[in-house]
Amino acid sequence: MDILFTWDIRKAAANRRRMFYNRLFGFGRAKAGGAHRYPGVLELIPKKSWKRAGGSVYVVEEKHANELRKLLKNFEDVLEWHEFKVIQTK
Repeated sequence: MDILFTWDIRKAAANRRRMFYNRLFGFGRAKAGGAHRYPGVLELIPKKSWKRAGGSVYVVEEKHANELRKLLKNFEDVLEWHEFKVIQTK
């Protein structure tokens, strides 16, 4: 069984929306000593365990769903999100 997550970004401050996407996809920062990469939730979940189904729609294996769920809950002030149990046929 897999979990389908979908969300819509509400009108919110640009920095808060950017912070959500940085935490989802990861981001890099240049520092005096060199660049540093901060991995996002989707980088921490094995690639074969999730897929993008469209726009803001992702299907995640149930055993990894809690990682994305925590992120979405942390950003409920700027997101309206839903999750559904699904069975993939492909």
